[in-house]
Amino acid sequence: MKVKLKRTSAFRKAKRAAGKQLGLGLSVLVFSVIGVVLLRISSAATASSLEPESGAATRPAMSTLDPTASGGSAMKFYDKAPPFIACPTGGNVIQFNGDSNATGNGGYPRFIDIPNYSEHMVAYPGAAFTMDIKYLNENVVSIGTQLKQYFDACGIPKIVVIEGSTNDYFYGSTSAQIIQAVRGINTYLSNKSVKVVWVAQQPPPKPNGQASAWSTAMLTARNEYNSWLTTTGNVAGTVADCTIALQDPSQPGWLNPNFYRIVQLDWFTQEVDIKHLNDNGYTAFAGCVQAKIQTIL
Repeated sequence: MKVKLKRTSAFRKAKRAAGKQLGLGLSVLVFSVIGVVLLRISSAATASSLEPESGAATRPAMSTLDPTASGGSAMKFYDKAPPFIACPTGGNVIQFNGDSNATGNGGYPRFIDIPNYSEHMVAYPGAAFTMDIKYLNENVVSIGTQLKQYFDACGIPKIVVIEGSTNDYFYGSTSAQIIQAVRGINTYLSNKSVKVVWVAQQPPPKPNGQASAWSTAMLTARNEYNSWLTTTGNVAGTVADCTIALQDPSQPGWLNPNFYRIVQLDWFTQEVDIKHLNDNGYTAFAGCVQAKIQTIL
């Protein structure tokens, strides 16, 4: 009997221990799953905070694609949303217009420093040449309207640097529609007698099997727009084509992998940002643009 009781006691102890281990294991599994879900939600929100998702905008009729038309809310300064347009103080202002690649807290202008000049970044995430959009429940006017609003409120700067077209491709705009909008902006600026640096579209990252990537139609539109923009006589001012500075030397036309911005989707999944560069990339981008700016000072 004593042996039987000892076995029974040992069995019960082992059973209780196993139950505790199983409960602990299930708790760890549940919390791990919750953690992955929360991290994915958080990462997705962070990744999408730079630009709206593809197809988030609704194209207006072509007759309304006036790059100098008024409309929309006042543009944001340094990605904020003040109830007024923030104007710079002092003279010798270089105004940067465009999308999130040209913002003051996330794009290439952060790395531009020209003595005796001040950089005024008025670009906003999601902005496009060809249309106004709705982003984070706020109106984001086109790049042309964005530029005009600041001219009207703050006066004419010494130099304007205009970057854009990334979002236009993702909203489905053709190269002809982008060129039409840029022509309108060029005419407006020519009448203002302001010095301009146009920035060509940077090389995109190569897909390498990633689901989110530039489509063939988007790549074609990008190449057609860059070819038109860099052709002498199509726009007044100078053009900064930073393809050589940013492309992969072994795969011309594609972004250098050293400049990829990696987005962590969750604990196990990473993805290459197909619209933005990392800080090394933006530093190289800024060096290319600054060199062009300095030719017209």
